[in-house]
Amino acid sequence: MTEAEWLACTDPQKMVEFLWERASDRKLRLFACACCRRIWDLLPEGPSRRAVEASERFADGEIDADDLQRNWTAVRRLVASDEARVGGWNRLTAAETEARDASRSGAWSAAHSVVADSSPDERRGQCDLLRDIFHPFHPLAVQSVWLTEEVKALTEEIYRERTFDRMPVLAGALTRAGCQDADVLAHCRGAGPHVRGCWVIDLLMDRK
Repeated sequence: MTEAEWLACTDPQKMVEFLWERASDRKLRLFACACCRRIWDLLPEGPSRRAVEASERFADGEIDADDLQRNWTAVRRLVASDEARVGGWNRLTAAETEARDASRSGAWSAAHSVVADSSPDERRGQCDLLRDIFHPFHPLAVQSVWLTEEVKALTEEIYRERTFDRMPVLAGALTRAGCQDADVLAHCRGAGPHVRGCWVIDLLMDRK
């Protein structure tokens, strides 16, 4: 896949396959979680939402595999229930594979499962998420001069509080810090969506 094809792609399955051996487990898991959050209003409150949140914490090393599985135990029961079918969780039932397998294969299974049976509109949205999380062309290295106290504080707040609407503010802070990288600044100023795993935020926080 060329860069032009990546930027124009409307098939998330092709994009996920292209990322084989290029993507970290963490980013794949965060992509699956971001897909779940796209249909957040369709997920029953309680176990299913908590399980997605647990998957995010697991991806960032905040909980272990046992904690992840405990959070998904109730979801495995919910998946087969009428509540799950009405709530829309059936659209992502295969994601519960992630609960049984916290290894790399589990991360890949989660990423593949969320794109397998999605609607055309959902698949287009998933492509946008992939472009936010992954930057497979023109690898970048953060410059130490960019990491001013303002930039670090903004980056941490955006990630922690999910205040991704502040990405243009971050672009301003980076510019004041001397950043002139066109890709970084354009991504911050772009329409998004931006989610946890965003490649610019990860670059600044040294997350893989």
